[in-house]
Amino acid sequence: DGIIAAFLRSLVGLAREAAKDRFNDFLDDGRHTANQIQFINQLIDYLAENGTIEPGRVYEDPFTAVAPQGPEQIFTTAEIDDIFSRLRDLDATTAPS
Repeated sequence: DGIIAAFLRSLVGLAREAAKDRFNDFLDDGRHTANQIQFINQLIDYLAENGTIEPGRVYEDPFTAVAPQGPEQIFTTAEIDDIFSRLRDLDATTAPS
């Protein structure tokens, strides 16, 4: 069942609302810059289109348009850990059991 869900998600992407839900509380506190918000929105767009993201992908276009040296340029280490944790959790929800 998990294998089929992961396969389908890779083909059709992830529902935009599911991707947004994964990061809603991350952005809700109102302390993020415009570049940080744009980076997270690009992540959401990418997830909605592709279903998943490899960690190294955030060091490539379109993400480098906002953070040319990667997310470390605009986020703290704790925020980056949080972002990748959310992405791992997302993958785990459809990983094979």
